[in-house]
Amino acid sequence: FRARLRALVHEVARWMPEEWRGAVAWTHVIVDLPLLFHLHSGAPPLTWMHEDAALRSYLDPDADARRHALERGPLAPLASHWDEAASLRRAWLAEWRRRWPRRVERAPLEDLSDALAVHLRRFPATPVAEAWQAREALRERVGRQFRRSLLHPAAAFGYLALAQLDAERLRAELSRRAVFEEGPVTPC
Repeated sequence: FRARLRALVHEVARWMPEEWRGAVAWTHVIVDLPLLFHLHSGAPPLTWMHEDAALRSYLDPDADARRHALERGPLAPLASHWDEAASLRRAWLAEWRRRWPRRVERAPLEDLSDALAVHLRRFPATPVAEAWQAREALRERVGRQFRRSLLHPAAAFGYLALAQLDAERLRAELSRRAVFEEGPVTPC
């Protein structure tokens, strides 16, 4: 799912005018942010991570070398924010906003950004029984903003957010079926 979402981000970036490509391309980082946080914390890489080409450069067995790699290169804007997940998300959001072109109607982008920020701030405290309702409320809000901004670059980001939410829902359903139902998971 992560590889497909990264590919989708790069595809959407190619659709966009040059001035927007950096902001769109930066969204591929959000797909891996929890994993990168895990790696920066000093926790060892998980076995399956070695199969993911996008993560390979961050899998050094030495935690200090891994931190050094994560704090340099394309992830440098996040360098001083690896101490806690909330700070890292805020830093990602700030860098995304920094990549927006200077002359643009910002309201549709701010609306989407605010919706995502509020969700990310509240979600860790959301009871498990209410998690899917919270995700659906976010999906509904992003969907409305996407439809309102179809002729604005914010539509590309709304589209990517909806794709991420759909992938998350599909991954959860496949995991549930694999764990709780007998027999193989059949394609839809």
